Amino acid sequence: MMKNNVSRRSFLKAGSLAGLWGIWGANKLYSSPDSSADEPDLLRNSQINFGKSRRVPYRPVKPVFPAPDGYVTLLADLHMHTVFSDGLVWPTMRVSEAHREGLDVIAITDHIEYTPYTKDVPFNLSRSYELAAPAADRSKILLIPGLEITRGRQNQTGDQAIKHINCLFLKDFNALNVPVMKEAVYAAAEQGAFIFWNHPSWAQVDNKCVWYPEMDEFIKAGVLKGFEVVNGTLYEPDVIEWSQRHKTAMLGCTDAHELIGYSYNFMEGEHRPMTLIFAKERTLSGIRDALENKRTAVYAIVKRDGFWLDMLIGNEEWLKVIFNAGVRFKSIIEKPSDGVETELEIENTLPLDVLLKAINRDKPDMAVVQEKIVVPARSKVKIRASARGLNSKIVFQIVNFQISKTRFLETEFIL
Repeated sequence: MMKNNVSRRSFLKAGSLAGLWGIWGANKLYSSPDSSADEPDLLRNSQINFGKSRRVPYRPVKPVFPAPDGYVTLLADLHMHTVFSDGLVWPTMRVSEAHREGLDVIAITDHIEYTPYTKDVPFNLSRSYELAAPAADRSKILLIPGLEITRGRQNQTGDQAIKHINCLFLKDFNALNVPVMKEAVYAAAEQGAFIFWNHPSWAQVDNKCVWYPEMDEFIKAGVLKGFEVVNGTLYEPDVIEWSQRHKTAMLGCTDAHELIGYSYNFMEGEHRPMTLIFAKERTLSGIRDALENKRTAVYAIVKRDGFWLDMLIGNEEWLKVIFNAGVRFKSIIEKPSDGVETELEIENTLPLDVLLKAINRDKPDMAVVQEKIVVPARSKVKIRASARGLNSKIVFQIVNFQISKTRFLETEFIL
């Protein structure tokens, strides 16, 4: 009998989303200790056929995603810290970790204002970048120069301020070391920095995202160009809505302070949150162009409906490209007629499991198929489908491909 309350790590150890055999196909659900006693409709029981090729779940440390035509897909972590602010690692360690995990792009964004180790590590805003840059070159990691502006709502000068803002592609680090928050933000903007808001719900009442008037000013001035949708394990669906309303990039970052291996256990299927960047070329200028033009998506393990799910989050156009390139449907009987049962093969070449939910199943032109299906990463499954005439169709919602605060990607297959 499966326990109804298990830790996040125990859940992932059971196979992460491949462990959804336990969520969708057993009598009890794996859930986090604070999840509702009522089973979410999204994750109710069903019968799942994994196929003979997928008996042991596996989560690759180095994920590979397909690239849209004309682009390369780069994996990035754009928010990390070292001992030159309040992190616990040397800058070159951030490069080594990224290389090990298959990342293409990183930014070390040490705090300007919070540097607790100055008795041992001299205050120098550019030093973490300078130390990491040669290691990044050797490892072929693209390292973006950056800093994090860290202020309270009210600083000593009386300037109304937002808490944490990241600034990338800096040329002059010291220009941001000024007492007023707005001055620091505009000093970054004058250098052509890409500026995004970190974890908007952090330290807020009930962990609710709060929109500040200053953000309207920054949006209107064209200096605020992105939001963190995922920060570590903090997932903020409200921010998806903000990003789409203001036409900015969505980002997923670790905000790492300690070793990545202490925060994410790769052997148990965990991975750091990452930003997928769809760039025209694998260069810093290509990355900058992609961020400015909102060609991003977020790959992360996030908590939804009381469950930890491995998800892609982003605008529909990019998630649709990834799904269509990585998931293939094939009917064993071509064009089955009314009442004919066929076998539907679903192949998933993506590095994450794909969760499918059949919708509109009772309409006359819809084929009859089981409601919920898990297709593990880099695997195939086969399910039974009954046609209701020629060209019967199946519409699936992809449960772990989120395209807005409340909507998920959909796909249609004609038998």
